[in-house]
Amino acid sequence: MDAEYRQVNPLFFQATGVPLLEGRAFTQQDGIGLHDKHPHSGQVIVNRAFAKRLLPLENPIGKHIELYWLVGNNTKQTLLKYEIIGAVGDALERPETAAEPTSAVANAARLIVPST
Repeated sequence: MDAEYRQVNPLFFQATGVPLLEGRAFTQQDGIGLHDKHPHSGQVIVNRAFAKRLLPLENPIGKHIELYWLVGNNTKQTLLKYEIIGAVGDALERPETAAEPTSAVANAARLIVPST
């Protein structure tokens, strides 16, 4: 089954008021994903619709998923491998539609916490 994929600022969920239901939020140490140049899995946060539809009756925290692109003639090309670190509530993009399964990774702009 397919799911939406988003790159978000590490503070996105906090800023938009989408509640963290399980697990944890992104930190500065979170990686961008496992591939030939990166030896560690990245971290991903999924929404409730993702967890219910793709991992029914399971706790999503700690599960591993692959995110991929469809290229050319709809051939799957693996992008990166991720560990689910958190689950958030569903945010509707359009009020008239149901929430779509969605995964979010921290974008390349790392979380920078100002020193005090």
